[in-house]
Amino acid sequence: MEGRTPVKSYISREDAEREDIQFRSPVRRNLEMSLTDMPRRSPPKPSRYDPPRFSNISAIHPVPNGEIHDAASEMSDDEEVLIGPPLRENAIDETETETETESVAEITGHESLGHGRQVEPHRRHQTPSKKAAPPLGTIRKSSKLIANCKPSVHKHFVQREKFCTLAQRRYTAPPNQSALKLKSVIGYNGNGRGNMIWNPETGFFAYTSGCIVIVEDLNAGTQKHLMGHTEEISTMALQNDCQILASGSGSFQMAKSQICLWDIQTMTCKKVLTYHEYDIVCMAYSRDDKFLVSVGDYRECSIVVWSTYNYSVVTTSKTALPVHDLKWDPYTMNEFVSVGQNGTVLFWLLDETGANVALNVHEGEVPEELLQTHHMGSGQVDFTALEFAGDSILFITSNNGTVSAWDTRHNSCFMHWESDTQEIGIIICRRGRLLTGSVSRSLKLWSVVGIGEMKLPGDHNNMRRGGLTMEDEMNLDGPITCAAFDDTMDMGIVGTGTGTLWYVNWNERTSIRLVSSHMNKVNGLAFADNRFFATCADDGSLRVWSIHDREQALQFQVMDQSCMCLAFSPLQPEVSTFSTVSNLPEAPVVAHTKREERLHLPSVVAGYSDGTIRMFDLNKVEMVLKMHPHAVSVTAVSFSSDGRMILSGGSDGLIAISSPTTGMTIRVINDHKGAPITNIDITFKEDQNLAYSAPLLWLATSADRRVSVWSADWSKDFCELVDWLTFPAPAFTPEGTVIKKSDQSYYSQLPPSLAMFSLEEPDIIVYTGYGMQKQVQFYSMSQRKVVRTAALTHWASHLDLSPGGNLIALGANERLLKVLDYYESSFQDYIGHCDSVQLVRFSPDGKMLFSVAHSEMLIWEVAL
Repeated sequence: MEGRTPVKSYISREDAEREDIQFRSPVRRNLEMSLTDMPRRSPPKPSRYDPPRFSNISAIHPVPNGEIHDAASEMSDDEEVLIGPPLRENAIDETETETETESVAEITGHESLGHGRQVEPHRRHQTPSKKAAPPLGTIRKSSKLIANCKPSVHKHFVQREKFCTLAQRRYTAPPNQSALKLKSVIGYNGNGRGNMIWNPETGFFAYTSGCIVIVEDLNAGTQKHLMGHTEEISTMALQNDCQILASGSGSFQMAKSQICLWDIQTMTCKKVLTYHEYDIVCMAYSRDDKFLVSVGDYRECSIVVWSTYNYSVVTTSKTALPVHDLKWDPYTMNEFVSVGQNGTVLFWLLDETGANVALNVHEGEVPEELLQTHHMGSGQVDFTALEFAGDSILFITSNNGTVSAWDTRHNSCFMHWESDTQEIGIIICRRGRLLTGSVSRSLKLWSVVGIGEMKLPGDHNNMRRGGLTMEDEMNLDGPITCAAFDDTMDMGIVGTGTGTLWYVNWNERTSIRLVSSHMNKVNGLAFADNRFFATCADDGSLRVWSIHDREQALQFQVMDQSCMCLAFSPLQPEVSTFSTVSNLPEAPVVAHTKREERLHLPSVVAGYSDGTIRMFDLNKVEMVLKMHPHAVSVTAVSFSSDGRMILSGGSDGLIAISSPTTGMTIRVINDHKGAPITNIDITFKEDQNLAYSAPLLWLATSADRRVSVWSADWSKDFCELVDWLTFPAPAFTPEGTVIKKSDQSYYSQLPPSLAMFSLEEPDIIVYTGYGMQKQVQFYSMSQRKVVRTAALTHWASHLDLSPGGNLIALGANERLLKVLDYYESSFQDYIGHCDSVQLVRFSPDGKMLFSVAHSEMLIWEVAL
């Protein structure tokens, strides 16, 4: 092998199958070590390990007198090699024997690679010089293994919990007849791992949101979307020639795990690979782009090697413990390293010399000092990330904040240092500079020039200056999940677990936010005008976004509360009066004209889970009002059409009428008491001609399928009930469970009841909810009956009407966005979300439609 001496032992596939060889790791003891604070920009004093004597490659021994033995020259083809690390060294004088006494672990059963306790006594075992890893599916799992337990480390990808599957039956219109076209996606999935790609040479920039890959032009700000996955994308990998992008997603119920291969030039899916049973943790291309390796999650612990020539599986293997990260060695051919749970380091070799491609493996010996929990308290040490550097050096990080340096020629660790107090999930090395990113939100830049000298024998206290120094540090807004930097490590893009992508420049010490997003469920969306909209989420945040560039403009945060709903006040532009006077002395003329000033952003009101309502002034960027009209969570809120009152509904069915100027609640309506208020809608038209005593109408809908219609004139403190609608429904849930009238918790099991005033027909109320059939009903207020219906294929989870009046948008739990023709009742289904679509909203001008599923926000261009 070029660049590496043949001193490793492998376990052959033939021997493993014939003799049931059990792979073992050394006994690991937990020792207490005192922690010391490392001052910034000062080189720490790392612990040092000497390379092992490779007559026994399973353990690290100190080399006497600084002597290094050439294991390649000492070993012959038929010399016995250890396959199990010894519990203790044999104190046998080498002068009395011609060959060194060696120990071999006892073979006690069948187990996967990379884990196990040492067993005593040891015995000798003859093995060839190179041994193969057991193939996938040939190894029986031991009952003592914990591979099926979910890893506690942040690095290992775990799919966000969801309960809705994609609809199997749906109608997708041809492209030339489609009513919607995906325009842009807001947000980045901070739950992914390595799901952002940036190539500084070509400028290629891609990231994921839900099941969509977004390819963005950083200069123009435009997006292209790669849609082919049905589940949450966990990770991505880019070929070294930047021609093919691989994206992986896991399985969910009937949906299979997928690896989609995208042609960057044509932005089309070239191939879909299916093999893994569950989620895909990471992927990596070999340096010559001949192979792609994919790693399965903790439930399968599989290593799969794909050929990029015909996209077939070349070989597979299985590890006993979950793998957290994997990288190809860029300085050698067909070698890669994986790290994982319980301090596992596996060195893999893809052997193409035989008729069939074989996958060989060697487990690296981990020094006991690296496995100490230190400040972690109880628990185990996992290796979380790795990065190759020049001079045969490999850096490996752990969940206790330690970075260790390994000699890849001998597969041994020679030093380590404590870089952080928490888990390090990202590590990048370029030209003597090392970057680490941790769960503690810390991004650190290190100088590692001269680290290679630690591999040499002798005293290293006088290692050349600048050998290990922290150059700089930067804190971002969340755990570091991905990073990409240029060759000089001066600038790069970093992703965090809060759904933010940052542009980082070390020379200028700046961090610029490129992409923002919610990571918690979005509960409300409302428009200020055609330029800005706002969203609120379970984490208590209220964010204001720019529609044009998809950037977050403002954010208001309420701690320990969920923001459940929001609404903007009616837009009222400021008007100024200008007077002009003529200069004619005989007939002076004074003219008064009115001119609209620059439009100010309207105020926004939000309801929270503790029953409070807060109003924010977006122009002053401050909260101007807080009131507490409800004792339970606020589920719906709206301004009156003239902006004089705030209408809010709670989960107990009470409706509060409050003044935005005084903050006082002037009236409480209890007609819906007992059922949560699902929505409140108002109408701005005053020429209703419905024989009602007041010109302005508003309605409230509750979860028990009741709609109350009110006529109000808030300038006269007048409000009265003018209509009451009740829609029938079966006495059981859609799943067949009998509904108990005394149990109000069943409301959450039913599709929501939703009603809105028609913008096309002032006399009509559009209603959808749980009933005898899946349908949209059109109720006439003048005739006091349902005049027509439109059939649906799925229960609606949300409803909105276009300002033009010709379209109805509906969300569905089956991950569908539905667009319904208002008059003809024909519909089209659109996919793109990987969870239930709980919000749909048309923009005020009707040119765009926004859809939200959990935290995913898609913007669709309305073509009709």
